[in-house]
Amino acid sequence: MASHPQTIAIVAAEPSHAAAIDPLLRQLAVSEGTLADLTYELPELSDALSQGQIHALVAVSGTDVLACLTFTWDFALWSGGRLMRIDDLIVDERWRDQGMGTRLMAAAAEQAVTMGATARWEVEAENAQAQQFYRRQGVDLKNKVVARWSIQSMREVLRQN
Repeated sequence: MASHPQTIAIVAAEPSHAAAIDPLLRQLAVSEGTLADLTYELPELSDALSQGQIHALVAVSGTDVLACLTFTWDFALWSGGRLMRIDDLIVDERWRDQGMGTRLMAAAAEQAVTMGATARWEVEAENAQAQQFYRRQGVDLKNKVVARWSIQSMREVLRQN
């Protein structure tokens, strides 16, 4: 574990943060064994941030990005309102257990509450540490199967019909 940085600020990510967010995403993918599934290129991440297709909050100390939380905005029919879809919460391995995840979640909660939104995300069933962290934040965890329909599978359906 690295020594605690002097000052940590939580800020909205700008396209210029893409180069620092990318290694965090890759670090997560390696830890989950899904690096081969991570197919975006750095310019795509930067463009997505600049066009508002994805948003991120970053924990920064000076020019260093220590952690990030990525999300998108959506509309939820069931709750009849705005929805923050959290994609990933990633704290660099060197900076874990120093409160950055909690601070990022609080900043996300502040944005969601301001927008009158609820928040939703997925957690791997095997990731007990993340589940325990989210429970400490007051999050309700529900069992649900996640369905993902790949482009290849959809093309096959279209060929058959």
